[in-house]
Amino acid sequence: MPNIQRFAPLLILLILAPLAVWAGVFLRRPQESTQEQTRLSVTVINVGQGEATLIRTPGGGTILIGAGPTETGADVVAALENAGVQQIDLLILPYPFAEASGGVPELYESFEIKTTLEPGGGRINAYITPELLRATELQTVGASSRYTLDEGRVTVSILAPEAVNRSNLAPDDSLVVALGYGQTRFLFAGGIGAKGERALLAQTPNLGANWLRVARSGSAESSSLEFLRLVRPEFVAISVGPNGDGFPAPATIGRLQATGAKIFRTDENGGQNITFWSDGREVMQGSGEP
Repeated sequence: MPNIQRFAPLLILLILAPLAVWAGVFLRRPQESTQEQTRLSVTVINVGQGEATLIRTPGGGTILIGAGPTETGADVVAALENAGVQQIDLLILPYPFAEASGGVPELYESFEIKTTLEPGGGRINAYITPELLRATELQTVGASSRYTLDEGRVTVSILAPEAVNRSNLAPDDSLVVALGYGQTRFLFAGGIGAKGERALLAQTPNLGANWLRVARSGSAESSSLEFLRLVRPEFVAISVGPNGDGFPAPATIGRLQATGAKIFRTDENGGQNITFWSDGREVMQGSGEP
């Protein structure tokens, strides 16, 4: 009996030690899972001179802005599959030109797409065929259209165009999209240049955003000083690849640098996808994989 009393503290320690390890491993997991579920990710897919950005909401929703050029449709599909995407809740085609719509057929073949948004106008989107229309709800939208995901925690607001030129849709008539999550905001400038920016500034004075997706691969006709002063981005992303147009233009890069924003380009660092995160309070730049 005295021997048992002497070794009792050691026996208690041996019993409690595994329990402490179990508590440290298993009781911590829900907290880590909860932290992951509070983050929204925005991944600019490397499609060169074009547009394809994947958004994953904390609740598991999927938004894709742009389908990439025709030759990169398979790359966009691969990026979504690598991210574990099984369906697209909202596909936004900001303008019906090859740079942003060419990859549409591959997307429809690979994923269920619930709703597709485009600006309409006289120029018909040649990439959306009658067969594809049977697989999605197609909506023609303009300024003041608004959508929500995650029970209202994530908002998608169409800021422009106010009125589409029904005879012919020009790049300046493309959709400008604001994505909101908590106190953070992401702004997608579509294909607008100086004319589109002036129209946007006249109808939407509150353009402030943490993050800006630069229009037209950074051409000299986009991202005017007046526009950038109102947006005041912390981060800017440029989708660009090898090209003979001199994109992004040195003048545009100079204006972006003057804002103090951190500039990210898909043609740098080996042409990787670029991912940004939001926890609802701030935007951060993270891994290159979606």
